[in-house]
Amino acid sequence: MDEIAAKLGSKWKTVADHLEMSEKEIRVIESDSEDVELQAKMLLVAWQDREGPQATMESLVTALNSAGFSNITEGLSET
Repeated sequence: MDEIAAKLGSKWKTVADHLEMSEKEIRVIESDSEDVELQAKMLLVAWQDREGPQATMESLVTALNSAGFSNITEGLSET
């Protein structure tokens, strides 16, 4: 997840929409840190916490592809 967060950087909010994160959740992440890489990590952790077992790599890859980040999904393993 750290690698994905690093690649997302300041564009993490685009993926947040595709992970169905609420505006409130996004604002909380923004207010908790000014570091965009940390915000991206927080997004992924919040999504995992919310989705539980449904937070699969497949779901994340689908969201990344839908958000236009297919370059990030290339080379990701299913582990």
